[in-house]
Order: sequence, then C-alpha cells, then structure tokens
Amino acid sequence: MVNTLPSSALKVLGFFTGKITESFTLREVSRQLHMHVAQTHRAATLLKARGLLQQDKHLRLQLNFRQDHEILVFAESLRRDTLLEKGKYLDIKLFAEDIIQNIKEDAFVLLLFGSVVDTRKPRDIDVLLIIDLVDKIQFHEALLQRLASRYGLPFEGHVVSFASVSEMLAKRDQKNLMHEVLNKHIILYGGGLFYRLLERGRR
Repeated sequence: MVNTLPSSALKVLGFFTGKITESFTLREVSRQLHMHVAQTHRAATLLKARGLLQQDKHLRLQLNFRQDHEILVFAESLRRDTLLEKGKYLDIKLFAEDIIQNIKEDAFVLLLFGSVVDTRKPRDIDVLLIIDLVDKIQFHEALLQRLASRYGLPFEGHVVSFASVSEMLAKRDQKNLMHEVLNKHIILYGGGLFYRLLERGRR
C-alpha cells in the first residue's frame, strides 16, 4: 500500500508538493492549512523523520523532492482529485481524459499550472504537456489545440520536451515556465516522471 501516513501528515505533505521550492515556518503552514500548531508540528515531525521534509537553520520547512517519489505522487493525486471533484472543473477533467486517451507516447507528463490552481475564476486554463523529444512538439501542440476546441473554455496549451525541462530547472535564478510550474501546479498524469525530471534537472 502506497500511503503509510496519517491524514494530517498527508495534508501537510500535499501543501508542500504544491509549493515545491518554497519554505515555510511551522506557524505559516498551520495558518494556511487551518490546522492547530500542535497537530501541524506532529505531522511535520513525522514527515521530517521520513525524509520528506527538510528544515534549514532558520527552522523553515521545505519539501525534499528527492525522497520517496511514490508517496509524493500519492499526495499529488489527492490534490488533483480534490480540484477535479469540484463541479465547475468537470470540463477540465473531461479535457484531461481526452488528452490522455489520444496521446500515444509511452511516457509523458500532463499538468495544470498557473491561476487555475488557486483562483476561482481564472482568465486562462494553462495546460502543460511534457514529452520526450523536441521534434514531437509541433504535432502535440496541434493535438492539444484540436482537443481544446471541443470545449468552451479558455485553454492555453503548452508543450515542452524533457531536455527543455532540464534546461529550465537548471537555471534557478531565471524566471521561466518550469519555475512557475513548481509552485503552482496540479499533476493530471505522469507524477512519477515529473519527480524524476525534477530530481534530474534541479541539482
């Protein structure tokens, strides 16, 4: 069984998987999750013991994205399900299923990012597809555009290659697509691959 964590620890872990490069004090986490500080402390202590959270000298907590990808992907799936279960996101769920069924690649990542993750009325619904090779980008951009035309929503499709992801992740001081994604995303498909790409690119 993937999940070996209590619900409070999963809630805290889910918070950090949504903000991968950011760090927070215990009180900040408690406030944002509306949890009692003592409960948050117990959850964080367990996550640190498992190596899933790390703490700096200023006692700020941050996700250790190199540890136990299986449980990180499980936490990501809970975040995805929470978002897509909302009635207003039914079309996004159907669109995601449409994409997944029509892509013939063996390995890819599909995610939402940007304002759709934390805004009730996003201006655009940004969708990112990560595929293996650059020469497949144009084909998949056209595929996303064709599938999006079936829905009456402002989808914005973006397609990048594994190599581009690694290049963007390596440039820590530069604003780019992947740095936006790391702290504001919902993984729809390919969570394990997402974390492997992250570990490989962000050294």
